[in-house]
Amino acid sequence: MPTYTYQCKKCEFVFEQVLPISKRYEPEAAPCPECNEFSVHKLIDTPPLADPVRLGRIKPSEGFKDVLRSIRDRNPGSVLDV
Repeated sequence: MPTYTYQCKKCEFVFEQVLPISKRYEPEAAPCPECNEFSVHKLIDTPPLADPVRLGRIKPSEGFKDVLRSIRDRNPGSVLDV
C-alpha cells in the first residue's frame, strides 16, 4: 500500500499514513492528530526514484559511516565516499 503525506493547515503538523488508494482522502475528513482541527490536506508526493543519501536529503548515521570506512580501508581500490 502507498504511503501518503498530510499536513494540517492550522498548525502545519505533517504526518504520513499507509492507506489503500481508495482511502487516501479519508484523513482529510478527520481532525489533525496534533491540534484536533479539521484542516488537514494531502500533500503531493513523488515516489522515491533515487538514493536520498546521495541526493543529500538525509544524512547517513555515524554508525553507517563507520561501516563504510571499514569497507574502504579493507579495499584500497574502492570508490566509497564517506
